[in-house]
Amino acid sequence: MKRRNPTIYKALKRRRKSEGITQLALAKEIGCKQSAISMMEAGNLDALSEDKLQKIAEKLGVELDSVTQKSKISLVNKYCPNHDCPSNIPYVVAGDLCFMPKFVNEMAETSSRCEFCGEILQHECSNEECNAIVSGKSSCCNVCGDPYVECHADIVDKVTWADGQRERIEQIRVLIDS
Repeated sequence: MKRRNPTIYKALKRRRKSEGITQLALAKEIGCKQSAISMMEAGNLDALSEDKLQKIAEKLGVELDSVTQKSKISLVNKYCPNHDCPSNIPYVVAGDLCFMPKFVNEMAETSSRCEFCGEILQHECSNEECNAIVSGKSSCCNVCGDPYVECHADIVDKVTWADGQRERIEQIRVLIDS
């Protein structure tokens, strides 16, 4: 079987749900088990034959090649907006607490969570008037200049807090690497 981009399975699942078709009904229509549909939607590339996958795509009106093409151009930088997350390195500049987020390249259309804290990753500026797509690997939006990660906690000694946070982050990364 020719392996396809996992984006296809997500697109098929979204379309099936939007059409109000159950996994069981779809399975009966194309001649497979409901569990095979479930495994395919979870990203198991070997759950269905190429023929069955094509039948599902035709039934749902999804063009497999267009989904593959779309996935190649829809990757964006995402970051965790949680200031207390180990993925965001804190530092202090002119008395202001800033964060350098760890960016991950993910699909814009899908919801993904931070590997450290579980927060939903963002790919747009948090300023509601801006909402620019994250374009660089900086701590601030290239369009409006607002920081991607803001600390809303009342921290009196920012330098000490940032130093302690960086030490905590280093300890966590050592644990992860071992």
